[in-house]
Order: sequence, then structure tokens, then C-alpha cells
Amino acid sequence: MANSRRTADGDRTVARNPAEKDDADGGTVLDVKLFKSIGMYQLLRPAECGLNADRCRSAALGVVFMTLGLQSMQVCRLYLARHDFQMFANMAVLVINGLMCLLKGYMVVANADRMCATLDATRYAFTGCGGRNPSELRRCRATLSTILRAFVALSFGTLFVWVLIPWFMASEYDDMPTVWAVVYIVESTILTVNVFCWTSFDCYLVTMCFVFDALFRTMSTGYETLGRYRSGDVKLSARQQFDTVAAGGE
Repeated sequence: MANSRRTADGDRTVARNPAEKDDADGGTVLDVKLFKSIGMYQLLRPAECGLNADRCRSAALGVVFMTLGLQSMQVCRLYLARHDFQMFANMAVLVINGLMCLLKGYMVVANADRMCATLDATRYAFTGCGGRNPSELRRCRATLSTILRAFVALSFGTLFVWVLIPWFMASEYDDMPTVWAVVYIVESTILTVNVFCWTSFDCYLVTMCFVFDALFRTMSTGYETLGRYRSGDVKLSARQQFDTVAAGGE
């Protein structure tokens, strides 16, 4: 069962273990450095980063809606490419992928408070057995951090390639540098926001899946240990009673 306490505003939160601050990994499965690097930590816990929660989340929501407006320009290009199947297919993939990424970004911003509350479950001391024996959670952190960092590196590496490709390919706007610059900026903005949206949402989702799996394993191990200890105590008590009766009979 989770260790908990009551705060002044009546919300139920999880008590922090004083020894948790001494852990090299911060006493949590969450890869804080990675989450800060993609802006997820600032969005979920802005107060800890010295930011105003309302302003930070409003700005993020504004970026999502601005990108949605820019994405509508891609929808218009679908109509213009209706006679070119290859271009139409490419644009359709970009539009569908972009809208899915923006949906992820909107869900993160709209549910930031709820998602922030669930991050308490990533701490080793969230459960009593996890606080006493965090070995399973530490292994989870090592594996999770490796997977997420590889995923983020691959995502931003892909973004870097996407941003560079137009400079090395012929374009229908080559004779119109101003139009080319506008199209390039719009597409680069859309791709950048999309990458931040999908990395933020996916990193949070994968983290919580790993955390709950590790928590269940930790609690299962704790209950098994408790059963062995209880069985040993019962056997020891019965042995002591037998010895007492035998001593009295003598």
C-alpha cells in the first residue's frame, strides 16, 4: 500500500522518504534530465523549474493551435496535388501524421495536472516495499532510460535530416526564393512541433507502462517475502511452545 499524507489543501499525496534525496538517481524511475531536455518536465511541473504553470501551458497550447493552422495549409496542398498520385500520397501521410502528433500534444497540455499527479508513482518510496527494496525499480530505470534516450535521439536525428533534405533537392519553388523560404519555414515549424509532441507523449506513456510493471513486480516480491516471514514466525512460535511444554513436563 502506498505511503501517504494529507497536505494543507486536503489533497492526498505521497509522503517522501528522507533517504530518497541521497540516491544518485533521485530516488525515482523518471529520467528527469531527459524529460527536461524535451520540455516535458517544465510542462508537467513548471513550479519546480521556476515557471508559471498557467503561462507555460497556455503558451504550449498556443503553439499546438498555431501549428494546427499551419497544418491546414498542407490540407490545401492535397487539393492541388489531386492529379499527382505520388505527391498526393506523400502529403496525405504528412497531414495524417501531423494531426496525430498535434492530438498527442493537445492531450499532454490539456491533462498536464493529471499526468503530473501520476509521476508520484515513479518514486521508489511510492510503496513501502519499493522504499525498502528498490532493486527492481532501479533495474527498470536503467532499461527505461536507455530505451527513451535512444528513441529521443532517433526522433531528433530524423528531424535534423528532414530539415536538411530540402536544401539538397530540386523544388518547384527554386525560381521563387521568397516562396521557397516561406514554405520551408512553415514545414520546418510543423515538423519540429510534431517531434516535440510525439516524443513528450510517447516518453510519458512508455515511462508509466514500465513503472507500473516494476511496481507490480516489487509488490509481488514483497508479498512473497511477507508470506515466508510469517510462515517462519509461526514455525518458530510452535517450536518455542513445544519446548516450553516439554520443559514443564520435566
